[in-house]
Amino acid sequence: MTTTLYGHWRDVPKDAWRWRNFSRAEIACRGTGKILIRHRHPVPAQPAPRW
Repeated sequence: MTTTLYGHWRDVPKDAWRWRNFSRAEIACRGTGKILIRHRHPVPAQPAPRW
């Protein structure tokens, strides 16, 4: 996983936001507007075993 800290919730790209039931503003810090997001990376497929 990659972690990204955005200076303000408005800086988060819409395509990076995967929680459709929550807005970016709801999750961000109320004092500073900062938000920390962990991005998932697809797990690479393991090669088939060689028998």
